Amino acid sequence: MEVKKRAAAIAALCVLLVISVPPQQRAAAKTFCECYQPCHDGCSRSGWICKVDCVEKCKEEGYMEESRAVCLWVCSTDSPCGPSAAPTEGAADCKIECHKRWGQV
Repeated sequence: MEVKKRAAAIAALCVLLVISVPPQQRAAAKTFCECYQPCHDGCSRSGWICKVDCVEKCKEEGYMEESRAVCLWVCSTDSPCGPSAAPTEGAADCKIECHKRWGQV
């Protein structure tokens, strides 16, 4: 019972935070998601986003924060943008490619 109450409280807080985000930040988040959502699963499970191609694509589309930190953050977390249609095979290749391109995590 305690776990359900806690989960409900966390969900309510998340909804409140989303609602309270200023429009400019929502626009920035939308741009980020449009950039990274198509390749997140490929990033976290293959070499897709770890390759410079995806970072360059994001740069071209207007999301200018193409830093190592962003690549590694997106590659090592669940997508904040929802499900992705990217390929899901090759987790070992992703790690190898990330380390080659961006250095040690």
